[in-house]
Amino acid sequence: MLIYSPSVPISFRIRDTQSVLPGNFSIDDLDVDIAAVSNWEFWRLEGSVPSTISLSWNGESNLANLTDDPTTIIPVGWSKISQRWINLEASMVTGDLEQGFVSSETFIPDDYEIITLGVSQIPFQPLAKDVLTLDNFFVSPNGDGINDRFYVEELEQSPNNMVRIYDRFGLKVFEQANYVDEFAGFSNVDNFVISREDGLPVGVYFYTIEMLDLGLKYQGFLYLAR
Repeated sequence: MLIYSPSVPISFRIRDTQSVLPGNFSIDDLDVDIAAVSNWEFWRLEGSVPSTISLSWNGESNLANLTDDPTTIIPVGWSKISQRWINLEASMVTGDLEQGFVSSETFIPDDYEIITLGVSQIPFQPLAKDVLTLDNFFVSPNGDGINDRFYVEELEQSPNNMVRIYDRFGLKVFEQANYVDEFAGFSNVDNFVISREDGLPVGVYFYTIEMLDLGLKYQGFLYLAR
């Protein structure tokens, strides 16, 4: 079952198996904070209004094949931009492997082809074997004109890109398609961030970069100072 909560109504169609959906949604193409994705039941939403959803499951959802810890269950969506499963961030999870539901943070339905249930990567393990490592970066948005923004020279070769930044707990704090130098120490996603208007806390963050037009993936660390 799907429950949605948009600001205005959106239309949706429910599908029960991957075989009836168009396209190729590989359960192996996962963002770095996702451990596994269901291949059993899917939903499709349509709408441009920021929305939240609640997905329920029962014994027929086969979630026991994905995890033995129901608290790691998350809503995931197939991103139209990056062509992989993205964590839609669980705001609440309740129940056990036989019955329960999970609610999402706010997202734009039209950004995703389909939605299903997945399992988060706990503990967060962003260092994958199929990506390259860039240098570590220092960002100090203090207005002195030096390292005020996260700038990666290599992205000049790939305007069609996706940049994501995670804190040390694996919480995604920034996401930008066609990134140039937008990150200046502030979160732009709807996750729970304390004192959002004051900027992110000083510390070490992990970033991932996908150069979509070149088929390259990079990762590394940045240190945020004030």
